[in-house]
Amino acid sequence: LPVDAVLGAENRWPRKPEPEMLYAAIAAGGGGHGVLVGDSVTDRDAAANAGIAFVAVRGGYNHGCDIADVLEAGTPVFDDLHGVRQWLEARI
Repeated sequence: LPVDAVLGAENRWPRKPEPEMLYAAIAAGGGGHGVLVGDSVTDRDAAANAGIAFVAVRGGYNHGCDIADVLEAGTPVFDDLHGVRQWLEARI
């Protein structure tokens, strides 16, 4: 899958769950819709604050709990990035 932007924990961006970095990534990709692929409650909250979709991957630092246990019903949850890729490809 093509990636239009990768932004990280640079000093210029407020930290998640603030949405500014996500807005910048979407703008760098030409605007439109975005999806945050994450592994924590902080990622979930950042996506919600930015008004974009969230897709979860298990195995992150999510304070010892399964990310699926803190998501709304229907939020996609995958065990690895391969599953995320298949999910995204089916929607592009």
